[in-house]
Amino acid sequence: MHFEANTRLDAALAANEQDMIETLRRWIRVPSVRGTAEAGAPFGREVRRALDTAMQDVARLGMSPRDIDGYCMDAEIGQGEETIAVLAHLDVVPEGDGWHHEPYGAEIADGRLVGRGTADDKGPAVAALFAMKAILDAGIPLSRKCRLILGCDEECGMEDLTYYEKKIGLPAMGFSPDANFPLINTEKGITAMELLAPMADGRLLELASGTRSNVVPGRASALVAGDLRAEAAEGFQPLSDECEIEPSLEGANTRIVVTGVPAHASMPEKGRNAAKMLLRVLRDLDIGGEPVALLVEASGDEERGEGLGIAGCDAVSGPLTVNLGLLSLKEGQLSVTYDCRYPVMFNGQTVRATVAKRLSAAGFRMLPGRDSVPHHVPETSELVQKLMGVYNGILGVEEKPFAIGGGTYARHLEEGMSVLSTDRLQDLVAVTSGAVSIFMSHAHAAKILQVYAPSRVRQQASFVKDLTPWSSLTVQEIGEDHLQFRGQTLPGEAAASWLSAYQGVPAQEAAFPEVLPYFTGEALSLSIGDAESFLSRARRFEDGNGRLARYEKTLKSRSGKDLSPEEWFRSLQPKEVVKAVFTAEDGISREVALVRLGKSRKQAARTSNPYRGYLSALLGSPFTVTDTSCA
Repeated sequence: MHFEANTRLDAALAANEQDMIETLRRWIRVPSVRGTAEAGAPFGREVRRALDTAMQDVARLGMSPRDIDGYCMDAEIGQGEETIAVLAHLDVVPEGDGWHHEPYGAEIADGRLVGRGTADDKGPAVAALFAMKAILDAGIPLSRKCRLILGCDEECGMEDLTYYEKKIGLPAMGFSPDANFPLINTEKGITAMELLAPMADGRLLELASGTRSNVVPGRASALVAGDLRAEAAEGFQPLSDECEIEPSLEGANTRIVVTGVPAHASMPEKGRNAAKMLLRVLRDLDIGGEPVALLVEASGDEERGEGLGIAGCDAVSGPLTVNLGLLSLKEGQLSVTYDCRYPVMFNGQTVRATVAKRLSAAGFRMLPGRDSVPHHVPETSELVQKLMGVYNGILGVEEKPFAIGGGTYARHLEEGMSVLSTDRLQDLVAVTSGAVSIFMSHAHAAKILQVYAPSRVRQQASFVKDLTPWSSLTVQEIGEDHLQFRGQTLPGEAAASWLSAYQGVPAQEAAFPEVLPYFTGEALSLSIGDAESFLSRARRFEDGNGRLARYEKTLKSRSGKDLSPEEWFRSLQPKEVVKAVFTAEDGISREVALVRLGKSRKQAARTSNPYRGYLSALLGSPFTVTDTSCA
C-alpha cells in the first residue's frame, strides 16, 4: 500500500511540475523584505503582496486559505483529531550585494532557479504546498490533519507566529522546511545585542555597515577628515582575496569603502565581515579612539566570541557563534549590534551581561533586546523518528539529525518534547558537603536532563519543566573535562500522565531553597497554589496511571482517623512541599519531606503528621548526570 501511495504521489507531482516552477517564480518576483506597517499589512506593503499572491495560488490549487490579519495565512487538508503543522515563511532578508543575476528576477540559469527566497524559504513553501496538492490529487486518505502555515515575519523576530499562537493556537507537532537535510532537531538560542558609546573623535564623520544584524555585512563605509587615502590603503588587512578597499576623496575628506563577503549570521565563518575590516583600518589610522580600538580587540577576526569572553560549546548544539552585523554613527553615538547564536546549555542573559561588561570600559552600554531561547527535540521523539526513517529508508543511508545556529518557526512548536523555556538559571545559593548545590528553574533542570541524562531519566524531562518553577542539582565533582551532577526526578511511570496532572501548578517562587541547612545534599521543591486544585491534579495523575482505585482504597482504609489524608493535607494550607537529602556527620544520607504551611506558627505547632508516606511519595528518586561535552 505504501509503495502504491508513493507511486501515485510521484505521478501527481510530475503532472504539476511546471505549475510548481511558475508558482515559485511568481513568488520570488515579490521583494518581500519587511517594510513600514500599514493597515492590513503589519510588515509592509511588499510582504502583504507576497501573502496575497500565495493565498491566490493556494485557492487556485483547491484549498481554502485563511488570512490571519496580514500576519500569516493557513490552509488545511486531511482529517482526524491531531494536526501536523508545516511552517514556512514568505518574507526574505534584504538582497545585499554581489549578485550576478537580478535578486528578484527569478531567472533560470544552468538548470537552476536564481533569486532571493529560492531556498529561504519560498522554495520549500511552494514544495510543501504542492506536496499537499499531490496528496489531494492522488486521493490518499490522511489520519491526521496537515496544516500549512505561511508566515510573514520569520526573518525579523517572528511576530507573525506569536500573533498566530495567541489568536488561533499552534498544533503541538510539526516541522519547518527551512534548513538542511536530513533534519534539524536542535536550534541554538539567538540574541541580538545593540550597544552604544559616545564618539568624541570629531574626525570620524560618517560610519555605516550592514542591513540586518543577522547578515554578515558585505560592505562598510566611513568618511574621515583629511586626505588619508594612502594610509588607509597601506594599512588594509583583507580577510581573503575577495576583500577590497577603495579610498577616495570627497572634498577635503576621505571616503573609505571596504568590500567583504556577505553570509547568514548562523554561519558567519562563510562570510568575510566588512565592518570588522573597516574598524581595523580606522584603529590603525588612530581614528575613533577607545570605542573603535576596543571593538577591534573584542571582535577580532574570529566568530566564536573569544574576544568578547563568551566562547563555549556543548555536545548537542556545538559552539557559540557571534556576528558583528550592524555598525553606524548616529548623533555622536557609535552603535554596534552583534547577533549571537548560543548553545542549548547556555544562558542568553549571561551572554548579554558578559558582552556588556566586556565593552563597558570604552563607554558602551547595552540596550534592551530580544532573546530567543534554544530549541531541542530529542531523537527519540515520534516525529524525528518518522522523518529520519523516511529519509534514510528512501535514500538507503544512515544519517542523523543535527543542530544549526539558525532560528526557524520550529521553535514555536511544542512537539510534545521541547524542554526549553524562558526561565533562567538561578543564582548559586549554597555550598553543601564540599559540593555546589545549584537551585534553578525546572525548565533548566529539564534541559540538563534531556541533553545529558540516561534514557530512563530523559523520558521525564518533558514534564519536569512544567511542574513547578524550582528544582535543584548538586555539582558533585568538577574535573578538567567534566562536571558531575546529582539531582532528583519525579515519580510516575507515564511522563505524559504526570504532565497532565501537574502542568497547571501556579508559578510561585519556592522559599525552602533559601533556608535549607548546609548539609543538604539535594532538594526538590514543589510549589502549591491551592490544595484543592493540587489534589484534583493528583487524582487525575493516579487515574492516568491506572492507580486511582488503589489510591481510593488507601484513602478509605485510613478514613477511621479524625482526618483522611486529603483532609489532613488541606488542613495544612500547604504552600510548598520539598524532598531533601541530608548528609549528617556520620556520613549517612537521609531523605526527608518538608512542608511550608499557610498557617501561623502557633497553629502549625498543633499539627501532627499521621501520613508520613503521603508527602514523601510526591517526590521521586535521585539521578546522576555527567557532562563531558567541553574540556
